[in-house]
Amino acid sequence: MPTWPVVSSADVDRLAEDVTVCIQRAYEEATTIIPRPQGIAFRPLPKQLRDLVRETRRLRKRWQQTRCPAQKAQLNRHAERVRAKLQAFNSESWEDHIASQGPGRGRHHQHSAAPPAVPFGCGPGAPVYGGAAHGCLSGLLEGRARHNAAEGE
Repeated sequence: MPTWPVVSSADVDRLAEDVTVCIQRAYEEATTIIPRPQGIAFRPLPKQLRDLVRETRRLRKRWQQTRCPAQKAQLNRHAERVRAKLQAFNSESWEDHIASQGPGRGRHHQHSAAPPAVPFGCGPGAPVYGGAAHGCLSGLLEGRARHNAAEGE
């Protein structure tokens, strides 16, 4: 609420400015700036790829306005070509990133390590890992199937 009487357009402008400043201060106090993680720095798309993406969007808009099957086919062909080029660019960027890590950094496992093996409990005793879990599980299921079949007789 204003502490002065609002009687002119200048008073309204001053009040609007005060409200704006108040909102901006509240926003700044309530907002935490999260720094960008220092991980993979993605390369920006080259102009050629940006132009292809722009053309895809233009074709999609034209198709949405007309719903012409021929334009949809043209859009699909173009989008598929752009998708292939983007995948090639992303693969190249990834290879460049891995190569930039260098052989002595020891961080390759962070990008490509297999998930740890999860043990499978097979009755009493030690946990079972990997291929042995398949035999253990099939044995449990066979025993259960025989048990249920015997109950039904």
